[in-house]
Amino acid sequence: MSAVWLKIATILCLCCSELTDARVMWKEAGESITISCTSDSQQQMMSLMKGLNRDEQIFFTEKTKQKHNIKDTMKVRVQANIVFPKVEILIKNLTRNDTGPYWCLYKTMSSDECTDSLLLVVTEKQQEVCEYSSVNVVVLAVVAFSAVLLAIMLFLVLWITKKNTRASFRPEKTSSRPKNNDVYEDMRGTIRR
Repeated sequence: MSAVWLKIATILCLCCSELTDARVMWKEAGESITISCTSDSQQQMMSLMKGLNRDEQIFFTEKTKQKHNIKDTMKVRVQANIVFPKVEILIKNLTRNDTGPYWCLYKTMSSDECTDSLLLVVTEKQQEVCEYSSVNVVVLAVVAFSAVLLAIMLFLVLWITKKNTRASFRPEKTSSRPKNNDVYEDMRGTIRR
């Protein structure tokens, strides 16, 4: 259910943001994506930003230096192929946290220029058939337990009903003696005499 809300939120963010020439890429968790950023040769710096407000820097490089910076939490998963001003950034092993808009920002000393944007939506992989069979086993166990419990309850109801009906059909035992207490009768007779 959360994947549905994530997709709806992503679409709303896309509609409400100022993406120009935006691309939308749908990927499953665990896959990879290559983001290509190109601009004219006058640009001096390039960074890949994430978020609607471009608040998270994923990658940064300068034309004059051969070094580039990658966000610490993504160093293992990000690789770059740099032939300035064309930069290709590979993000491997995508997770749901990677979902969002990505921006290629080229800078000169005096201004910023956004040349490209991409909206990445990462969905979870479809569950395998093995998990469905375990669900079937659980359902089968619950149904079997319910059937046994129902059979026990039915047996008890029938047994109690049968026991009560037998008792009502038995004739009451009648005694040939009168219903008085003979011991006291005999004593009264002896006292009067």
